[in-house]
Amino acid sequence: MKKSLNIVMLPTSKATILYKHKEKGLYLLAPHKHEINCYNGSNQHIYLTSDAEIKKNDYYLIADSKEEHYGKVIQAIEDIKFGIGIRKIEAASDKSLGLPLIPQYLIEYFVEKQGKVDKVMVEMEELGEGIVKFPKLLGDMADYVGLNRYHIKTNPDNTIIWYPIKDTWTREEVEKLCRTAFSSGYDAGANMKEDESLHSPDYVTAEKEWIEENL
Repeated sequence: MKKSLNIVMLPTSKATILYKHKEKGLYLLAPHKHEINCYNGSNQHIYLTSDAEIKKNDYYLIADSKEEHYGKVIQAIEDIKFGIGIRKIEAASDKSLGLPLIPQYLIEYFVEKQGKVDKVMVEMEELGEGIVKFPKLLGDMADYVGLNRYHIKTNPDNTIIWYPIKDTWTREEVEKLCRTAFSSGYDAGANMKEDESLHSPDYVTAEKEWIEENL
């Protein structure tokens, strides 16, 4: 199973390999040359976040710029059931948090895109059935439901397994998707005759005309 997580970059006072220069943008520092927040830029960490429920001791950040602690990494002192702009941190490049680690090649990808990456897909694995308690809104009608629980799957070195989210397509790829959509709609609409196939002249003509009209 794969899950989409938001990617967030925040400045840090710690030494990191990721640096944001005011003029040069994002770049990687050599491991032995970690700059510490010079006047022309700052060190950065990146985090993967979700809207999952936050439990005590989980790390989270506030994405609402109007809030006092905006952009800060916070460890929950109690369960947080709901909060506007609150995002649970699922993985980080900061090893000190003890969370699944963002591998260097994701940081390199982030630099290559100059931070223009909003989300990535991560591999998840099933933990088994858990119990979720619904709020007691209607007298004694609160209920418990078993749900499959998942968490981020990691490599032996605790790094996550991730994939970029595709955001560009070639014309050939789009045409292939159009053909699939047309086939489903054509068949569901009972337009196909009993002796007609996907390779018949009538079908091919109708498919070609539909793609030209909609692409």
